[in-house]
Amino acid sequence: MKEYPLFLPPEHLSTRQPREWSPAEADEYRDWLVSSIHNRVVFLIRFLGVSDASSTEEFLHLVGREAVKRFGEDVFSEDGPRGRRLTNRGYALAGDLGLLVAKLLLEYLGEQIRWETLRKPKSELSYNLPVLEGFEGNYLDPVGGAIAEASAVLRGQRDEHAWRNIYVFWRGKTGSTLDS
Repeated sequence: MKEYPLFLPPEHLSTRQPREWSPAEADEYRDWLVSSIHNRVVFLIRFLGVSDASSTEEFLHLVGREAVKRFGEDVFSEDGPRGRRLTNRGYALAGDLGLLVAKLLLEYLGEQIRWETLRKPKSELSYNLPVLEGFEGNYLDPVGGAIAEASAVLRGQRDEHAWRNIYVFWRGKTGSTLDS
């Protein structure tokens, strides 16, 4: 399998922090991210060698198991001053896990949730970034959340169930009674 692709937004956006983007640039990033989901998720699943499972939760568990193995490899993490930390390719792999969770939530919940650019408050970590809205009482930043979980895996604070747990938690935040 070829090298894992980096998570590279349009160059004029990647040279500045999201907080510095104009509203139009933040929306451009959201549109880029959303348009990238299909190809990145297809690559992720092939890269991890996971095929369908009996349920979405089981599928995400299998994906998580393979991803955790990969995060331990030098291409995806490196030694840092406080233990292992993600490399650029590790961030890409983690971000793609978030995109997979987002895709599955969107498929399951349909029009109950949608991509939005978080506009306020400016104090939010996900300010100017794409988030999923429509959940009871909050929003989901699937990329940022998945990266945080991958970092926690490297610290020994999370395991292969992390992305399944994200999916199950957020699926339950809509009040939906749909079955998986």
